This record gives sequence, structure tokens and C-alpha cells, in this order.
Amino acid sequence: MNLKYPYFIGIGGHRCGTTWFFENLKNINNLKSLSKETHFFSRHFDHGFNWYFNEITAKDLEQPFCEFSTSYLYDYNAPKRIKKYFPKTKIIVILRNPIYRFYSHYKHEIYVGHNTLNDLKNSYIMNPSYFELGNYFPYLERWLNFYSKDEICVILFDDILDNSLAIFNKVQSFLGFDTLSQSNRLTSSTKNISMIPKNRMSSYIHFSIKKILKNNFFLKNMFPQELRKTFKKKIEKKILTQIPFNNDDFNFVKEKYLTDQMKINFEKLSLLIDRDLQDLWFRKHND
Repeated sequence: MNLKYPYFIGIGGHRCGTTWFFENLKNINNLKSLSKETHFFSRHFDHGFNWYFNEITAKDLEQPFCEFSTSYLYDYNAPKRIKKYFPKTKIIVILRNPIYRFYSHYKHEIYVGHNTLNDLKNSYIMNPSYFELGNYFPYLERWLNFYSKDEICVILFDDILDNSLAIFNKVQSFLGFDTLSQSNRLTSSTKNISMIPKNRMSSYIHFSIKKILKNNFFLKNMFPQELRKTFKKKIEKKILTQIPFNNDDFNFVKEKYLTDQMKINFEKLSLLIDRDLQDLWFRKHND
């Protein structure tokens, strides 16, 4: 079998605005895609390439396609596997202020029901990945054992917020696509903003509705997916809320990233991408 290869693969990071970027790259450049988060090269490699290409027809494989799986940045085997089987594929990685990435991860786990503590400090103890997935340098360093710096496009979530068009065009140029003259072709950058149930009753209603919409065969066949999504969003608007990142929690997370070893890692990362991340990411909380 002569394997086709993705035009690009996004590798992370987790909770770093990857959904927004992936959808814009895919839609504006008319690319076919695998579902976001296939995790093939990290978690499902034993399934084989027939499984990997299952969502794309033979006809579509003649066109450029792409994928984005945020587990790849952190996985030990992913860089070696991707380089071996898809050596021409370009790599994109998005990094976010690790303090805000931590908080976004924490809120998302509450939203999907994996965290019932509703307490950030205890959650840090119970789920070390909130912290670890923001320690980017050791993971990116491993990727650079298999790729040159010119083969990986590193962008910052902070820069997307400041000037989404400029950063999007930076990636377009990296991929060899035409740049955009106006930002109105880009979709709203509000994907995956995690909301939290207002109270215990809201939490019960929220997860009951999610379970029904996901598992009820009758509803799945009776109502189109878009209609079910619209209904879910309207309910969530009433029973979910955004909780501000308070100063106490912010400073707690910040202190964890300012140990001597973490400072060294962020200094190395700063040198690697030629940005002063200490100044950009660890200033006082001003939200």
C-alpha cells in the first residue's frame, strides 16, 4: 500500500486553542481531515493504518488532508512514528501561558464530569496533568530530536489573541498556502470555552441531558445532530456559568511554575522560540 500523508499534523498543546486553528486551516484551505483528536500515533497505533484512514474515502485521499491530535506533543513515540511514516508532513504546535492552560484544563474536566472536586488546589493534587501538560520544553525538545526547527511551526496562544490574522498568516506561509488580507474569513475564536455548572442541581441536569443526547438511539435517529447541538447549547446557557480565575488560585498555580527547575525549562523554551516567556507568561494576574 502506498500511504498518502497528511499535509500537516497539529500536535498540541492541550487546551491551547487548537480547535479554532484546526477548523480555520481546514476550511479556508479546503482540506479534508480526520476527526480532531484521532490520537493514532499516540494511543491507537496498534489499530493500523486502515483504522487511521477509515474516515477518508479513497477519492478524498487524492486531495490534501490534515489532522490535529493534542496528545502527540506529550507522547514519547509520536514524533518518531510520524517522522518515519510521514516524513514530508509539516508540524504545528500551539503553546499557551501554562497558568491559564492549567485553569482551562481544570474547568474543562469539571465541564465533562471528570472532576467533581470543584476546588483547584485539591484538583492539582489529584490530577498532576493539570500542571505537567504546561511544562512544554521537555516534550518539544524530544520532537527536535527528529525534526529541525524549520520543520515545526511554533505559535503562541497569546499572539492569536493579540492578532489572530497575523498569526494565522504566519502558519499559512509555513504551509505554503496563500495568506489572507482580512480577518473576516476567520471564525470566532471562542471554541471550547469551558463553562461550569452553577450548582449541584445544575450539574445533575447538565450531565443527565448529555447522557440522554449521547446514548438515546431514538433521539439520535429522530433529530439531526445539529438540532441536538442547538438544544444542548440553549440548556447549557441557562445552567452553566463562567467562573473568573481569582487571584488566590492564579498565584497558587504561578508558584508551581516558578520553581528553580521550571524556571530553567522556561528559559530554555524562551531561547528555543526566541521569546521572553518569563515576561510574557509570569507577570501579575490582570484579568
